[in-house]
Amino acid sequence: MKQLFLVVLSAVMLFSFTNGDKKKWQLDGGHSSLRFSVSHKGISNFNGTFGKFTVAVNTVGNDFSTMEIEMSAEVASINTGNSMRDKHLCAEDFFNAEKFPNLTFNSKAVKKKGKSYIISGDFTMHGVTKTVELTAVHNGTLILEEEGKEIPIAGFKVTGTVKRSDFGISPDFKDIADEVNLEADIEIYNVPEEK
Repeated sequence: MKQLFLVVLSAVMLFSFTNGDKKKWQLDGGHSSLRFSVSHKGISNFNGTFGKFTVAVNTVGNDFSTMEIEMSAEVASINTGNSMRDKHLCAEDFFNAEKFPNLTFNSKAVKKKGKSYIISGDFTMHGVTKTVELTAVHNGTLILEEEGKEIPIAGFKVTGTVKRSDFGISPDFKDIADEVNLEADIEIYNVPEEK
């Protein structure tokens, strides 16, 4: 009976420690960007950004292999440097921003590989959800002191590839490639909770 009590007590303490050490990281939007590039007629790439996006990250302590990530971007904030093209991309025959205003990513599993993290999750675009794999390279973490608080800041370079045909986005349009390269520079920070 005593051994059973000790096992239960240890499990409760471990559970409490793990949950108590959870950290919520917020996006530093002023030092982050979300971009894409796609080949045009096989001879050049054109690039674009999403000006409005959010990222939320939860970890256990500072262990990024425990990352849980939620990302959302407003399709209407697309910017390719050409307003006519942006309007066309938001139209019904491409993203259909009116019907599908956001693209999202929710992580399901993270595997550490050197300085990188292989992140698989549900990517939803144009009303279709597919499992995709992203690679996040951890550029580093530093501590800032602000108003007597120590604030951890971490930076990542995130890359991945999706096929627009998998999401029903103009699969018969041949001027641009089916594969779209995704890239993000993400800076996140954790503000310690008041005790």
